[in-house]
Amino acid sequence: MGNKLFIYLTPEETASKDSCEFSHIGWEGKGPLAFCLLADNYKNAADILFDKMTKANGKFSIVDSLTYPLCFLYRHSLEIFLKYLYLKYSGCDEEGFKAYLNKAQHNLSKSWLEVKPFLSKGKKKFGTKANIGLIEDYVKEMQDFDQESMRMRYPISKNLEPQHPTAIRLDIYNFHNCIEELFHHLKQIDYDIDKDKEVSFEYSDVEIKEYRNNYVSAKNKVEEYIRLIEPFVEKENDIIMHSLDDFINKKPFQKGEKGYKASLDYMNTLSPNEIIIIETLYYTGRHLNEELIHLSINKDEGKKEFIKMCLYHMKLNGLKFDSEIDETKINAFGKASYSIVQNLNKAIEILG
Repeated sequence: MGNKLFIYLTPEETASKDSCEFSHIGWEGKGPLAFCLLADNYKNAADILFDKMTKANGKFSIVDSLTYPLCFLYRHSLEIFLKYLYLKYSGCDEEGFKAYLNKAQHNLSKSWLEVKPFLSKGKKKFGTKANIGLIEDYVKEMQDFDQESMRMRYPISKNLEPQHPTAIRLDIYNFHNCIEELFHHLKQIDYDIDKDKEVSFEYSDVEIKEYRNNYVSAKNKVEEYIRLIEPFVEKENDIIMHSLDDFINKKPFQKGEKGYKASLDYMNTLSPNEIIIIETLYYTGRHLNEELIHLSINKDEGKKEFIKMCLYHMKLNGLKFDSEIDETKINAFGKASYSIVQNLNKAIEILG
């Protein structure tokens, strides 16, 4: 046994130990990720306690004693998650975050009042399946139950008053289920309005109009391409994936690769601008289908954001309208038939 509580291992020392013998902490930094992970960690710890309580076979010495840390851990997790949401969506700098922390402190209701406007703004722009009213009710109830985050940490207050003047019998199953519902809706709204998925690239109205005009000109070709590829969707199991080099060098296609051959043959009939349109529609449609980005629920704004993402893809790959294109930058025509159909249809659904 060592004679120190905290022994910090060097990289060389950790290499000689089993991974279960040490914990790696502090790598999370101080941004939104750190707050989100810490909130999850406190909730996970509470979930472990709740699991132990449900397996206690009615032993009050276990259930009663664990209720205190259970409630504290869930409350603390909620407090940190609200701070995570503020840091992520407020756009504040360090001074702004300091001001928020000093104002909210451990008060959940004050923290929620600061966070709610940003979540409501995100909901208005992107929509959400989360119930903000339910979140607010649960936050208020938790704040009313434990106003200073001390009720479940100490038996008495600083004034020596008992934290629980009368004995209570808490329905721990209901409490746990409501906590699960609360965090489900908090996670849902964070997922639905995720700032990291927001299309925030800036392009001029002229650039957006140019892309829109090229899309309108190429739309018939896009739809024709979809109709050409659709019959091959059911035969995907017979398709053998080619490497990009094989695709670019137009090596002979083997049996079962007719979808790829048809795709390549069709590409050879298109103008450079039409190829660029299909390429960018495919990838932006895929980003949307995979929920890597999200668009405004306002139809016109959503179209603009979709086009901005297409323009970003063009810039990223050095593609320009009315110019020769480098075929090494064109990959959509080498994708699986089902993927081409799915993602191009999504693009047309958005742009009309």
